[in-house]
Amino acid sequence: MIIDYEIAGGKPVVHMWTRDGSGVKKHIKAIHKPYFYVADEAGSEKGLFGETLRKIETGKPTDVGEQRIKYPESWESDVLFSDRYLIDCVPNMSNFIPKICYLDIEQIKFSLEGNEPIIIVGCKSSFDKPGDLDKVKSFVVAGDKKDIKDLEKETTVYVFPDEKRMLQALANYVIKEDFDIIAGWNINGYDMPVIMDRMRKNNLQPNILSPIARIKVEIGNDKPISGRIVYDLQDGYKKAHKGTIPSTSLDYCAEIENVGNKVHINWEESSLKEKVQYNKVDVVLPELIEDKRHIIARKVYLQQKIGCRFEATYYNRNMIDIACLREAARRGVRLPKITSKKDQDTRFKGGYVMRPKLGLYHNIVVFDISSMYPNIIINNNMSPETKTMAIDDTQIAQFAPAPPLGLIPTVTQNFLQIANASKKKRNEATGEAKKILSDQYDVDKQLVNAMFGVNAYPNFRLYDLEVASSITEKGRKIIRRLIFNVKKLGYEVVYSDTDSIFAQIELSKAQEILNVLNDLLKDDGMSIKIEKKYTGFLVTGAKRYAGLAEDGTLEITGLDAIRADSPKFVRSLLKIVLERTLKGDPELEVKKYVRDELEKARDLDLTETAFPKTLTKNH
Repeated sequence: MIIDYEIAGGKPVVHMWTRDGSGVKKHIKAIHKPYFYVADEAGSEKGLFGETLRKIETGKPTDVGEQRIKYPESWESDVLFSDRYLIDCVPNMSNFIPKICYLDIEQIKFSLEGNEPIIIVGCKSSFDKPGDLDKVKSFVVAGDKKDIKDLEKETTVYVFPDEKRMLQALANYVIKEDFDIIAGWNINGYDMPVIMDRMRKNNLQPNILSPIARIKVEIGNDKPISGRIVYDLQDGYKKAHKGTIPSTSLDYCAEIENVGNKVHINWEESSLKEKVQYNKVDVVLPELIEDKRHIIARKVYLQQKIGCRFEATYYNRNMIDIACLREAARRGVRLPKITSKKDQDTRFKGGYVMRPKLGLYHNIVVFDISSMYPNIIINNNMSPETKTMAIDDTQIAQFAPAPPLGLIPTVTQNFLQIANASKKKRNEATGEAKKILSDQYDVDKQLVNAMFGVNAYPNFRLYDLEVASSITEKGRKIIRRLIFNVKKLGYEVVYSDTDSIFAQIELSKAQEILNVLNDLLKDDGMSIKIEKKYTGFLVTGAKRYAGLAEDGTLEITGLDAIRADSPKFVRSLLKIVLERTLKGDPELEVKKYVRDELEKARDLDLTETAFPKTLTKNH
């Protein structure tokens, strides 16, 4: 679903666009009044902590910000108007299969400022077969007769004598197809701002791209066209990999995803027809990456589960905020506005990380407590409004037992139930359905795990350092108790990090030890599982280790062998050295291999041995 609003006749009109199962688009309009709350003993509303509040309605969403400054405190005065409508009027969001336009532009010549004329815009609909170059529609500027002749037989190439007519035709195409999402690689950082800038220079109004004639043109803006989502797949891909890849160039990402390769041409010497083909490939490669990785599809799924704007799915904290506001509305209570914490000390003691016993080991079993922090929140009813008292100056609080279950534990429990249901469906599925359900489980799991972190995030409206500290304090006690008992059984613990234990145990006895640990966790309402079994294991520091799994798979965390800022040669060499070391190859043989490879490196291309750095286009 796409949601936006406009002011019509002096009133805010909410617009929602969705599609049914057959792809037919529906447009819903509604009038809704903006409002917020203030403290007033004569009021009829209640805050989360028992405050008596009064509701203040305003004429326009912008009036809320202007009026709230008249009061020392306010409640929910920072909730975006679109979110306000969804919370109040859309209890359940229907499934939505968006129509996506994959787009890429080419200019006469490259310019960091993006001020050169556009000569090609390639577009492709997601409703066509993924990756089909013949389905790419190319809007092309051509004045040379030879260029025109070369392209005239191309049925999906539309040739125009000037940039203005080409851009007008592009706008007409977007309007006619009525796309929900326009996606591309670095589209918000470059392509879309350039298109809008060139439209203005050609005396065309960019707002014709919007179904409600509203645009924002700031570079990187996640919603430059009201009524349509403009989504940057490069940014989404980068966030999904969390800095573990050396480059997010389209060429590199398409190669590692094995979906194809960019066309490499000499731009100055190539014909317009060759440039069109070059552009077509740049249009379909992001589509093929999406088809494989489901970056947009994951966000559509989260939007439907949370009941939020599509843009809110970009950050876990935004989705959690909406979920908390929805739960508060169900309870008939109001939440405080987010307040600045810049003058507060926001430090607190985190999870227990045992100093690793550095070295090379055989037979390491990794035990992992399932959803430790979420279960601590739920089982101990940890929420700001359930606190009964804080213990001296340690930031550790006591909490009233459930029932009733507090707001934060309730939202956490809801997320955990969704994640567990996704996991069950995934385990029962096969083929392509299993891949899709696996993606859904991954995002569900990330969301439930984020429920701990928001308590310590200063810009979370229910930020509470005592809640966060109490969660980690309980976690530290649990993990230390388990470590003590593993040692008591006669096994060495070589490392522990927050909710996991790395112990040297005969792999055949792992299940026996697991049963003992689960018995110890019964009173805490938790369970522990065997996460990994390593035949060989090397730990070089906290969060820096490598293990060779029973099936021979090499798994690496934190080492240079997987760091995005390490040279390709170094990453490749380290992986082989780690694998051979963990398999037990003789030390002298491994050292000889390293010497030989270092000698060969003298003749390698700089792209193999240099430290990679990323340059971005800034328009």
